[in-house]
Amino acid sequence: MLRLAALAATVVVLFIFAAMGALGAAPAPAGGSFPPDADLGLNPAQLAQATRALTVADQLRAQGLPRLAMVEAGLGESHFTAIPNRGGSGYCGVFQAHPSNIACEDTELQARSFLQGGKGFQAGGAIRLARQNPGMLPGEIATRVEASGEPGSFYEKHRPQAEKIIAAWQAGGFTATA
Repeated sequence: MLRLAALAATVVVLFIFAAMGALGAAPAPAGGSFPPDADLGLNPAQLAQATRALTVADQLRAQGLPRLAMVEAGLGESHFTAIPNRGGSGYCGVFQAHPSNIACEDTELQARSFLQGGKGFQAGGAIRLARQNPGMLPGEIATRVEASGEPGSFYEKHRPQAEKIIAAWQAGGFTATA
């Protein structure tokens, strides 16, 4: 009887996966993590914020240009620290959202909005902008999505560190928490 129940459960699981495939859906990706010995120029709190943002990118399957733009923006806006804007604009958080749209501490929603647009993030988000402009520099995508008024070079100067962070995340190891 136990074997029959196990067989039935296996058939149900296989049926669900087959149905998901027929609908064009796939299970969510496992996601990345940082190797324990990664030297990324981030303290533990910054690493935890980067983990939160990159986990959202994994969930949205944002790779390549949108992911790089997001990490450059996280570095350029706050160096992955959930802080108020230094210029006193009222914006805050890792991606400097307006608190009437997204709470300063809600890095996940800020990252999701950066990638998909909305809640104060412009140009339809980094995923759409990169799809429409595959030759655009990630710093230019960041400045258009952030609508910061800064030139693309403001974000682009963070590219070496951003690439290092993304490579370390994809290498895996551990997920940083605060």
